[in-house]
Amino acid sequence: MNFILTGPPGAGKTTIGRLCAEMLEYDFVDIDEGIVARAGKSIPDIFAQQGEAAFRALERDAVVQAAAQDRHVIALGGGALLDDDNRALTAAAGPVICLRATEESIRARLGAESGRPLLQDGEKDGFALRALLRERATHYDSFALQLHTDALTPQAAAERIVSELMPWRSTVQTPAGGYPVVLGESARLYLPRLLREHGLPHPAVVVTDSNVGPLWAAALGEQFGAPLVSIPAGEAQKTLASARELYDAFLQHGLDRHSLILAVGGGVIGDLAGFAAATFMRGVRWVNVPSTLLAMVDASIGGKVGVDLPQGKNLVGAFHPPALV
Repeated sequence: MNFILTGPPGAGKTTIGRLCAEMLEYDFVDIDEGIVARAGKSIPDIFAQQGEAAFRALERDAVVQAAAQDRHVIALGGGALLDDDNRALTAAAGPVICLRATEESIRARLGAESGRPLLQDGEKDGFALRALLRERATHYDSFALQLHTDALTPQAAAERIVSELMPWRSTVQTPAGGYPVVLGESARLYLPRLLREHGLPHPAVVVTDSNVGPLWAAALGEQFGAPLVSIPAGEAQKTLASARELYDAFLQHGLDRHSLILAVGGGVIGDLAGFAAATFMRGVRWVNVPSTLLAMVDASIGGKVGVDLPQGKNLVGAFHPPALV
């Protein structure tokens, strides 16, 4: 997994990114520096001689190459993610953090001669930077992870990113062994990368319910190209009959002992899909994506899975930990 820094010019992406890479023992990639090395000329010269469209094409190639790597901190140019394809690529590569700063802070950092093409015309009266920030404000606001760097030293900003904004990872220990837990903002976007990191295949099916399916699970199914298996929402559905419906769906979609099941929902879905995974073909791997707070802190921890009987809750079950939460 990578992590990506975006934001306006002068927000500190390169300086802070290098420090983050040192702390994480990741490689560091500055997209603009890579473009300069590849083109053999400065970015102002590319703009002047070839135009912005040529620069954006070089930028797109650099983003594609960087996003395909693992364990990299990637510092992007301020406009790189205005391109929808670039944004989708980076979101799938790891968490994207938008660094922000006020106009005054940026102006002090860049100095009188910034050498940045989009800030040249009209910058003598301070218009260009102000206009650029105003024009891109909605774009920068759209990122879930934000860090304002005005009152922070680069070192303090890097430490905050690593300690607070990077995904939190832990291992749940069970008698059968440990399994990883990853907690991160928008982590679903780079779930394919997480599966690959943990040696897991793409899921063969996505199990969800009628509430969560339209919100999250359907998009994950499309992301993986996996069929969606949905049951009605509610504790009343946590039954052997529902498990039988899942078995039928697994067979219909050609699952075998090497397949992976992705469960997306609250505690009922985790218990039911986990039980089906424990018992289908004597046990297949599954990944739990809990969608409620209670499921995150309780049902997804410990590997207990099961269904209810008319006589009581969880009377039929197993210990079958997920491969990843």
